[in-house]
Amino acid sequence: MDKTTLFSMASGKFVITPGDVIVIIEENTFEMTGSLLITPSSTTGLSNVDETGWSRPLIVNVELLDKSGNNIENPDISTPILICFNLEDSILDEYKADESSLEIQRFDLEVDPPVWITLPITQYYEWNLLCGGTEHLSLFSAAIKVEQEPTETIEPMDVYSPNP
Repeated sequence: MDKTTLFSMASGKFVITPGDVIVIIEENTFEMTGSLLITPSSTTGLSNVDETGWSRPLIVNVELLDKSGNNIENPDISTPILICFNLEDSILDEYKADESSLEIQRFDLEVDPPVWITLPITQYYEWNLLCGGTEHLSLFSAAIKVEQEPTETIEPMDVYSPNP
């Protein structure tokens, strides 16, 4: 995903598709009108916040803007929206074999320190989509579990210390 997508909302069901990410919004989800802005976000500093063992190759920021283009902080979302990631066949096959290998996550800035939280998943295998349902707008990622190398434990040794 290399560009920003700006989509104007009215009533009805909308599917917003900026490349690798699709946002599905049900009718009457927002009580106001505005524009949904989806932008790629840098993974620097965010990929491994709060834990290790997860790779987040794509992080997107989803915001709701008013008519003047200002960000609407914490908009009232009456029905969860779906943040969907279009996945390669090989990644989707791994997920089908082991559902713990992939999560759709939202970056929760409301806690200190901020953490990645797992969203409930909806699968659309026929379109290679895994979607996370959310009632908050923030940063989102399809997090892939990374196999960690076991760390080798070294037993302490006696250290020679000459007597003075």
